[in-house]
Amino acid sequence: MIFIDYREWILAPIFLLVVIFIGMVVRGYMPKSSPLRPYVVPGLMVKLAGGMFLGLVYMLYYGYGDTFAYFGNGIRFNRLFAQSPGLYLELLFSDAETFQQLAPNLGWGYQVRNDSSLMIIKISSVLSFVAFRSYFAVMILYAAFFFTGVWALFRTFCKLYPTLVKEMAIAVLFVPSVFLWGSGLVKDTLCLGAVGWMTFAFYRMFFERRKVLWSLILLFIWGYILLTVKSYLCVLLAGSLLLWMVVSLLAGIRNPALKAIVTPGVILAGLLGAVWGFSLFMQRLNFSDLSQIMENALLFNSWNAHYAAASGSAYDIGEISPTIGGMLVAIPQMLNITYFRPYLWESGKIIILFSALESFALFLLFARILWKTRVIGFFKTILTDKHLFFFATFAVLLGFLVGLSSGTFGNLVRYKIPCMPFFVAMLLVVLRKGEENG
Repeated sequence: MIFIDYREWILAPIFLLVVIFIGMVVRGYMPKSSPLRPYVVPGLMVKLAGGMFLGLVYMLYYGYGDTFAYFGNGIRFNRLFAQSPGLYLELLFSDAETFQQLAPNLGWGYQVRNDSSLMIIKISSVLSFVAFRSYFAVMILYAAFFFTGVWALFRTFCKLYPTLVKEMAIAVLFVPSVFLWGSGLVKDTLCLGAVGWMTFAFYRMFFERRKVLWSLILLFIWGYILLTVKSYLCVLLAGSLLLWMVVSLLAGIRNPALKAIVTPGVILAGLLGAVWGFSLFMQRLNFSDLSQIMENALLFNSWNAHYAAASGSAYDIGEISPTIGGMLVAIPQMLNITYFRPYLWESGKIIILFSALESFALFLLFARILWKTRVIGFFKTILTDKHLFFFATFAVLLGFLVGLSSGTFGNLVRYKIPCMPFFVAMLLVVLRKGEENG
C-alpha cells in the first residue's frame, strides 16, 4: 500500500481552495447573461474531486498505480534542476532515447523508456516547482490545467447547440466515469484535455474563422502532445475533424449542379488526405498494413484479458478475423462493449459496480431514444445533422478500437473517456430533437 506523509493533508486543502478561488474569479469575468457561467465552478469542483478520488483509490484500494510512478519520477527529475539547471532544461525538451542517454543513473523506472509516459513525468516535474513536491498538490494543478481543455470542448458543444447547454454540461462535465477516472495524474486526463482543445481550435478556425493563426498554433501544439501520448487517438480525432469539415463544406453548397461537380473532388481529396495521414501513422508505429494493426490490437486485448483473468475484470471478445471484413462485422459488438459494459451481473468488484451502473443508465437512455425515434429516426437525425455526424464518427471509431483492445473493464473505463462526451452529447441531442418532433 502507498503511504503519504502529513504534508499532503495540509497542502491538498490549500491548493483545492486556491484553484476553486481562481475558478470563481474566472466566473466573475464572464458576462452574467452567459448560460455557461453557472457551470464553471461546479465543473471545476467535480474535476478536482475526481482527481482526489482517483489518487485515494489507487492508494487505499489498489495500493499501487502508474499515477505514483509518474509522480515519483517527476520528483527525481525535478531534483535534477538543483544539480544542473542546464541538463534539466535539455532533458525537458528531449525524447525518451536522449533522456536515458543523458541521465541514465537516477533510478528511473520503465516509464522513461517511451515518450508517452515521459510526457506525464515532465509535466509532473514542472508542476512540482510550485506544488512543493506534494502528490495531491501536483494532481490538483494537473487536473485544473487540463480542465481548460474540457471547458473548451464544452464551449464548442454549446456553440453547436446553444439551446442545449444543460445537456452539453451533462455530457462533457458531469459523466461520472469521465471526471472520476479522467482527472488524476494519468494519461487519460491529458488526452481528454487535448481532445477538447483540438476540437475547439478546429471549430474556431474552420467554422467561425476567427483567430485563425492562433487556432492553428493551438491545433498543432495540442496535436503534437496528443500524438506523443496516444498517437492512435490523435489520428482518429484528426480524421473525424477532417470528415466534419468535408461534410460541412458539402452541406453548404445549395446549387445541385455545383454540388454534383464539387462533391467527387472533395471526397477524393479527403480520401487521399486520409490515406496519407494513415500511412504516416503506420510508419510511426512500424506497421506494414491494416491487418497488422488489427492483429496487434487483438494481441493487446488477449494479453490484458489473460493478465486480469484472476481478478474477474477481464472480458472475452471471441474470435475476430483481423481483416477489414472481420472488423466491420465486429463493430456492433465492440460498441456494445465500450458503451454498455460491464453489465450489472459482471460487477465482481465495487469499483466495477460503479461503471456497470453508469453503463446500464446509458443503455436505458439509448433504448429510450431508439423507442422514441423508431430506430430509423435515430440514424436519420445523425445523418442529416453535420455536427451529430462528427460526434458519431469519433464515438464509433474510438469506441470500436477501445472495445477491441482494452481486454479488462478497468482499462475499458479509462480508454473510453475521450469518446464519452461525444457519445453522450449525441444521444442527448437526438433525444431532444425526437421530443421536439413528437
